[in-house]
Amino acid sequence: MANEYKDKQIEGLEILGVLSEDAQGGVPTLDYCKQYAEAAGFPPEKMIIDNGFEKLFAVMANGGNGGIGLPWDGVLNGNGMIYIYNSEQGQTSPASAVEDLLSDAL
Repeated sequence: MANEYKDKQIEGLEILGVLSEDAQGGVPTLDYCKQYAEAAGFPPEKMIIDNGFEKLFAVMANGGNGGIGLPWDGVLNGNGMIYIYNSEQGQTSPASAVEDLLSDAL
């Protein structure tokens, strides 16, 4: 996903990846996280390990009413951590939310 938005990073977009489990459903190691990020073309230093999404969804509603589909996308406005988009709410794509957010910032 990060490669899709490389041009937007100049405008102030920052993308973080959250890895919840390894290929066997276990807790991902740092080595696995790095390999996963590199295989996806994602900067490893922008990855966060959060097994079971316990920390992320403790502070941010996932919108899934008890379950979510993966991959799950969310967009936050970093100024005030305002929730703009999540893929479980039936919105079209995170790209339109990102475009709206960046155009509002100009």
